[in-house]
Amino acid sequence: MVDGRAGRVLPSTINIQPSTLLLLLLTALASAEEGAERFIVRAWQSEDGLPGNVVRSVAQAADGYLWVATAEGLVRFDGVRFSGFEMEPDATLARLQPRALFAEPNGDVWATTTRGGLLRWHAGRLTRVMEETDGRVVLTQVLPDHAGGATVARGTELWLVREHAAPTLLVHTPELDERLRQDAIFWAEKGRRIAGQDALRMHDRAGRRWQALPGGSLTVAEPEGEPVALPGLQPGARINDLVEDREGALWVATGEHGLLQIRERRATMLGVAESQSDHSALALIQDRTDAWWVGTKRGGLDLFEGEKITHFELGTATNPRPVSALCEDGAGTLWAATRDGSVFRRDSAGPFRVAFTDPSKVDAILEAPPGTLWLGGAQGLARWAGGVLTRFGAGEGITSGEVSTLAADWRGELWVGLASGSVFHGREGRFERAGEDAALGGRRISAMLAEPDGTVWATSLGAGLWLWREGRWAHFGTEEGLPDERLTTVRDDSSGHLWLGSLVGILRVEKKQLLSGGRHLTVQRFDRADGLLTRECSGAFQPASWRARDGELWFPTGQGIARMRPERLTLNALPPPVAIEGVEANGRAIRDTTGPGRTQLTFHYTGLSFSSPEKVQFRTRLEGLESDWREAGNARSFTYEAVPPGLYHFQMMAANNDGVWSAASAPLAIRVLPYWWETTWFRVLAVALATGGAIAFGWGVARRRLRERFSQLEVQHAREAERARLAQDLHDELGASLTEISMLASVTAEQPDAAAVRAPLDEIAGKAQAVVGTLDEIVWAVNPRHDTLASLIEYLAAFAGDFLAAAGMTLRLDVPSLPPTIPLATEFRHALYLAVREALHNAVKHSAAREVWLKMQLTPGALSIVVEDNGRGFDPATTSRGDGLRNLHTRMDALGGKCDILTTSGTGTSVQLRLPLPITP
Repeated sequence: MVDGRAGRVLPSTINIQPSTLLLLLLTALASAEEGAERFIVRAWQSEDGLPGNVVRSVAQAADGYLWVATAEGLVRFDGVRFSGFEMEPDATLARLQPRALFAEPNGDVWATTTRGGLLRWHAGRLTRVMEETDGRVVLTQVLPDHAGGATVARGTELWLVREHAAPTLLVHTPELDERLRQDAIFWAEKGRRIAGQDALRMHDRAGRRWQALPGGSLTVAEPEGEPVALPGLQPGARINDLVEDREGALWVATGEHGLLQIRERRATMLGVAESQSDHSALALIQDRTDAWWVGTKRGGLDLFEGEKITHFELGTATNPRPVSALCEDGAGTLWAATRDGSVFRRDSAGPFRVAFTDPSKVDAILEAPPGTLWLGGAQGLARWAGGVLTRFGAGEGITSGEVSTLAADWRGELWVGLASGSVFHGREGRFERAGEDAALGGRRISAMLAEPDGTVWATSLGAGLWLWREGRWAHFGTEEGLPDERLTTVRDDSSGHLWLGSLVGILRVEKKQLLSGGRHLTVQRFDRADGLLTRECSGAFQPASWRARDGELWFPTGQGIARMRPERLTLNALPPPVAIEGVEANGRAIRDTTGPGRTQLTFHYTGLSFSSPEKVQFRTRLEGLESDWREAGNARSFTYEAVPPGLYHFQMMAANNDGVWSAASAPLAIRVLPYWWETTWFRVLAVALATGGAIAFGWGVARRRLRERFSQLEVQHAREAERARLAQDLHDELGASLTEISMLASVTAEQPDAAAVRAPLDEIAGKAQAVVGTLDEIVWAVNPRHDTLASLIEYLAAFAGDFLAAAGMTLRLDVPSLPPTIPLATEFRHALYLAVREALHNAVKHSAAREVWLKMQLTPGALSIVVEDNGRGFDPATTSRGDGLRNLHTRMDALGGKCDILTTSGTGTSVQLRLPLPITP
């Protein structure tokens, strides 16, 4: 709220709450029982970080911080930490003894001192506005104006203060005096002590009337009620200031006992002051007479009938038996199972009697349908009907093992949860498993709740919450927003919420969020800060919670019974203001620039919600390093390790104790400077140098390779020239000489008187011709002009024709008409020629064929040559391999090819030569 007349923040618009604190529970007077359990008091003293226990004034600034004036100086409070002003240019100002605080809507805070001085917090700086005096005259009022200044009452004097100007003494006028009078009345109704007035009084936004009396007592009255004194405050404590924050909590500045906060309790405890046999509750139910039965850890049952408590022992006084399960059947009979396996019953108002004894502990009892009791425990599942106990096991479809909980749906069908994490659904005595065991996390099923629409909720001790719908389980755990996965019970409040008992408090979550499968649940958690004496709700006992007929939810705990009233629950709907308080680079505070090199950045921030500050959750994001929000929990600082050079923007947001998130903070720009070798100009230069060096190196390598290639070509050309010369010399000189010898031998043999030498001369001529043919082969093989596939095919065809014609055989050719000019090495051509010649030689010598086929076929990457005759063939099984056949295989293996010979007696022979192409020289 803002007072339009004075332009100032009223104390009813203040927002605060504590961190490490002294928790005091208020129980009201017997005449005002409802008011007794209404409030919680928290206290902060010097051991919690407060500079001193003498607190003179409190105010909440527009940015959400709580300002606290103590005898030891001025501090700000965010609910967790008290922070001073050590970073201010004149830090000594904050150590002057402050007297009263005034917070303004524009964010300014005025602080008067005990010696008549005036300080101002403006634009993020603390400055001195008026000097202190001798201390006999103090400032009593600060009335800000719309020009950024203020009218100040110091004793009987009035001063006008302005920024960057000396204070000016004012003259009293009726109009100015009336404004000051109205301002005094306003503050008198808002908890500020006025001169000449001993008592403090305040009206809060709920219409309650608070009054602090001189003796140190504090009373509260509802709008139409009588004042009730609130015990729990220190006797004789002087109360200097009362302020209401924007979340509705009351802050009390005390003269000796620190800073107090008083706010409404959201959870009440039963069994703390009452005459129970034991405050540690395990299981409870409300019977049809509205009486409450509570099983206690010490043993037996406590019956609550209004203000009357009656204890029932189950067992003996020397051997009390704790109750592990309770149930009231349709006939009004109360059933109670103890941990030793005994099952007791109580009809009407009679005593408890043993109905039967199970060999082991019973964990759960349930009636479904009327007249039939189901019992679950260490011995598994059993049914008690007609005085007969019947056990169920594998024959009925349910596995053995400890049954931890039972539930019935609207059809009366049974749901059974096991300690092993399994759930079974039963109809007419037959059971089937609900889903796979692995889907439930393998943890103890602690409670189940069957809804009329067919859905089933199951809690587990360690695996969170499970939803059975449409034949499968859906899981909700810490990743979805639950604060803990150790759940003890589940209840519905009939208004669209589930309530879960857990080991970290009582949880409330909207069913609509769960049914929609939302990944980010809004979960309210109620614990010590809300009035519980312990966070842990009892588990492993049935029922571990109950919804009363008036809508209250009861949860047994080790410190009594916690009661929640959903219809009266007021949730904190105010998103917390957020602030980034500072940045450190490698442990040193910075403003906006750091470096050089990779840097450890630590950001300090806060969320200003005081209802339960330890529950405030944070999300952070460092744009430029991460794109998504990071869940930071309740830590109020976050460190990024080894942040590389660059420009970054840090943002954070916060959620209050009821999961209401604030908007993201304004981005904080942080630049991490690089080392000189990490700068852009250096990188450009390095890239240019590297590119130039790579080009130079590449050019050098290419040049060297080119020279080597030229050298190789020169050597190759020299070799080819030598081969060509050798071939030419062989052809021109040796070939010509052999031909001449052959011709001379023939001519001599034809002379009439040469009859005696004809035979030797014929032999000389024949051998010379054979040598000429061999020489021709060598010349062809040596000449580099023939190092191609086309030359090979042409030569093989010509050779085959001549060779077979001399043998009187017909040659049939099937060769490519325009073979490609694939280069072939000399050795390859010669070896392949010899292989083909060997095949033709075998055909002439052994086949007795009339015709021979020479087939050459090119396929991608391969050459196939077939020499086929229509001769007599042979039987491979009975014919030994001679040198010719071995030579064929040897030559083809050397070329990396393959030789296949296909033949049978009387069908001819086919020699198939296959080898890869291309072959480079």
